[in-house]
Amino acid sequence: MFSLVCPRPVVRTNFRQRRFSSATFLTAILIAAVTLATTACSTLSASGTPSIATVPIAMSANFPAAIVGTSYNSVISVNGGIAPYTFLIRSGTLPPGLKLSASTGSISGMPSTVGNYTFTVAVTDKNADAEGVKAFAMSVQHQAPKPVSVEISPASVTIASGANYQFLALVSNANTPAVTWKASGGAITSAGLFTAPKVNTSTTFHLVATSVADPTVTASAMVNVDKAAPPPTTATALSLTSTALPEATEGTPYAAGLQASGGTTPYFWRISGSLPSGFSFNARQGAISGITSQSGAFAMIASVTDAAGHTASQKLTLSVSASSTGNFDGPAELPRAYVNSSLADTPAPGTVHFVSTPAA
Repeated sequence: MFSLVCPRPVVRTNFRQRRFSSATFLTAILIAAVTLATTACSTLSASGTPSIATVPIAMSANFPAAIVGTSYNSVISVNGGIAPYTFLIRSGTLPPGLKLSASTGSISGMPSTVGNYTFTVAVTDKNADAEGVKAFAMSVQHQAPKPVSVEISPASVTIASGANYQFLALVSNANTPAVTWKASGGAITSAGLFTAPKVNTSTTFHLVATSVADPTVTASAMVNVDKAAPPPTTATALSLTSTALPEATEGTPYAAGLQASGGTTPYFWRISGSLPSGFSFNARQGAISGITSQSGAFAMIASVTDAAGHTASQKLTLSVSASSTGNFDGPAELPRAYVNSSLADTPAPGTVHFVSTPAA
């Protein structure tokens, strides 16, 4: 049996080639070492702990115009990083009266100064691994005045041919209550007294009251003029006899009733305008009652309509004075409870018995 022996490889030494390969190898090792050292240094923070490259966070917000003296709130939304986030003003200033919440990113408060403001907000995430910076702008404006309004009372009425009728105009949110009157027929004075023309058929006329403070604001009313006067009757014309309301006191129970005469009962009452908070109005009794914490003068127009459809109106003012005593600090008092009742609800005296005086 023969053994197969592989020949030993012949190695030919090329001294030039070995010297070049060794140098190249040493150079590669040095470059790798420098790279590792540089990387290690760059991944160490000042405290010696590894740091991660910062990832950007996107911010967005819609800041509508703020109004001086009005509560304001708007939130900056973020996209990226890991919650919770931390917010701060990097540069610029917020409007006076507003502040940025460091934890929620909301800008809230009550602005106090009109102007345009620019500021830069920075946000970081949970471990400060991600950061975002963005510039924003916001404007603060004056409070817009309430619009002027005009109301005519009554808004619709039917009167006889050639008759007169007094209309009232109530103007709100204006520096003057004055209005100018116009009528599509008949005549109307500057005080709102309408005189119907003589008509042979029932006709409708339109009245317009225009605010002097703001001529673009108007109110309208409709007058139906009947061709025939109502049949004569012994009843007197309907009239609202209440010309003033008793003064109310803040924190004290109040009750007052409106009065009318003439016409045909029952009456139905109506108030146009505003009552103090806590006060209510009974339309069937014409009674105002309640307890209020407001003080001041409250303008209104009271109207009464009788069973025949006739209406009378009167402009009134309810004044509420501030309480001079404040909270009670003394002996107990009777309960502050009250019940509105009309004369018809009051029980009759019942049967009357006469007792003779015994003889002496």
